[in-house]
Amino acid sequence: MEKHVIELSNALAAAGHEVVLLTDPSYAPFIQEGVELIPFNYQRSRYSPRLLFSLLKALRKLDPEIIHCHGSKAAQLVSTLDSALHVPMVATVHGIKKRLKFLRRFDAVIGVSKHITRMLSHTPNAVTIYNGIRTPEIISRSEQARLKQSLSIAPDDFLWVAVGRLAPVKGFDLLLEAMPQVDGHLLLLGDGPERASLEAQAESLGIRPRITFAGHRDDAQRLLQCADQVVISSLREGFSYVFLEAMLTRTPVISTDVPVANEILPPELICKTGSSDALAALMQRVQRSPVDLTGIMTDCAEHMTLDNMARSVQELYRHLLPQDKQQAPHE
Repeated sequence: MEKHVIELSNALAAAGHEVVLLTDPSYAPFIQEGVELIPFNYQRSRYSPRLLFSLLKALRKLDPEIIHCHGSKAAQLVSTLDSALHVPMVATVHGIKKRLKFLRRFDAVIGVSKHITRMLSHTPNAVTIYNGIRTPEIISRSEQARLKQSLSIAPDDFLWVAVGRLAPVKGFDLLLEAMPQVDGHLLLLGDGPERASLEAQAESLGIRPRITFAGHRDDAQRLLQCADQVVISSLREGFSYVFLEAMLTRTPVISTDVPVANEILPPELICKTGSSDALAALMQRVQRSPVDLTGIMTDCAEHMTLDNMARSVQELYRHLLPQDKQQAPHE
């Protein structure tokens, strides 16, 4: 969600709109010229009268033409203030753990995948706008070889790459359980609370020499391109950026049955969630018979970009604004 908010805000500002972020000051290093950050502390309970009053005071001072909320807490707070604000309100839903009835008060609700939008069927004015990213730099084969060598991965090894926070929801324990049934080397990019237990699991399965735990890497997008196959093993996703980065770098990907991969990939590249055997069977199948994803990759490269996402959001804003205010909405 943080990545989405920063990139969308920067893109809207670059398009000439005035964008104000009411958020934690830790965002400051990542925002570009044209985005104003007003530090705001959301730490108190969403039911705190003091927090609600502070937010109302800040919004009235800004006098925005559009209010766009990200995350359930911000959306619930703003929905409570609806009757006092009198401006169009938009909420983006990045993931759903429960029914969010307060979203009915919003003029538009964006789901970042079709799956999320379907779960918002009780909410009027729900639309799907896929996340987008800047088109990544495509690296050369020689650069891929150099990166593999830097991680001591043999050049002839079939390379599986998985990316994400090392947390239970990403299903990396299931991926490790699948690895004894397939050939090749697994590169895990990311860090998190499960790292020690995952390393211990790899030892106990006897596959530790075939697993590289690379931790957090600033060059993860480049390392992703070294993969013979990217694997998404998640139990739950709102929108998988890893899938999109794979598509836009023309890197083959398989996935468990999670958005947005299950909305775009052919069914033969999707397996059920929570099953290491199903994941291993899918991995074996694509090793034997790779699936040509050229058409899907080209379509994603044309449509699932940051520019397209920002244009779709701007069109939604314009639809909600009065005719005389459609040129320069605030966020």
